[in-house]
Amino acid sequence: MISDVSQLSEPIDNFVKMCKDMAVIRAATAHSTPSTSDCIKVLYSMKGIEEGSSFFCNVLNMFKVTENREIFFAIRTPKERMNWLNKLTNLSHKQGEEKQRAEKMRF
Repeated sequence: MISDVSQLSEPIDNFVKMCKDMAVIRAATAHSTPSTSDCIKVLYSMKGIEEGSSFFCNVLNMFKVTENREIFFAIRTPKERMNWLNKLTNLSHKQGEEKQRAEKMRF
């Protein structure tokens, strides 16, 4: 019986975290545009993102753009948010590499 209770711990924790995320999202959508700090609050609650990592810092930079914050809040699930963040940071990284190559070719 104890093992059954311990198996419930993670799903309950995930549910509580999701409810907190939804509260932040509801509060942010009451405004016209989610704030950067609203996005960061949700980001901190997401699994698999190490605070201070290059990925984390890239995501923070993406939150400077209003449309990115709106899209981030419009996405319904943490998994889909993570997929979108991964795609966006990969795209940003590739564009940075292309820009560096173009600058090298000018010299």
